[in-house]
Amino acid sequence: AEPNRTKLAYGSDVHVGWFYSWSRGDADANLLLCQFAGILFIIGWTTVVMTPFFLVLKLSGVLRVDPVEERVGMDYSHHKGSAYHFSGPT
Repeated sequence: AEPNRTKLAYGSDVHVGWFYSWSRGDADANLLLCQFAGILFIIGWTTVVMTPFFLVLKLSGVLRVDPVEERVGMDYSHHKGSAYHFSGPT
């Protein structure tokens, strides 16, 4: 965040971000580390919540299609027709 606007909003311009702090001759990466920690938290949360869900789907056999249907194509086996009209303009 721009140091002047950070000071107006929060009353302090101590942690303005890594790139703005370079212009001061400092290397304050607190905001960057907070964002990195947030990214790691989101990855961890998604892994913990979704892994059991997909394991249950895998064990119940819902994630795969029959090999015959896979060769024919999902358009014909599940939707009873082609997804694209290749006959040209009419």
